[in-house]
Amino acid sequence: MATALLAQGRYQEADEYAGITADVAAEDDFEPQMRWRMVRARILAQEGEYPEAERLAREALELGEGTDWYMFHASALIALADVLEQAGRASETPPLVETALALYERKGARVEAEASRRRLAVSRRPGTASPGWCG
Repeated sequence: MATALLAQGRYQEADEYAGITADVAAEDDFEPQMRWRMVRARILAQEGEYPEAERLAREALELGEGTDWYMFHASALIALADVLEQAGRASETPPLVETALALYERKGARVEAEASRRRLAVSRRPGTASPGWCG
């Protein structure tokens, strides 16, 4: 629910659901642990709270790196890229998006892979901003 609300730009509601997930998710259940961190990281980045946003995004990524769930790992990479872009550090994002693209391709996630390709193409054009996270 938090992810859907975030995609709709309903940040306060998304944050509330992320908080509920953080409160009730088992410590060893990596999926909800990753999801609430990715949602909250994006919200904090929107609010200009970049250090905390980056910390949460990196925690989500660390959780995803330890699994063979390629979609979650890739999503965490994209979340971190979104946070870094919001923080004005877009030059650091292409390697993250490239790794996510490889994971999406490995999983056969064509829609996500194409979105990553478009994001990389935009990031390589001088003076343009990435389309960022779209859900």
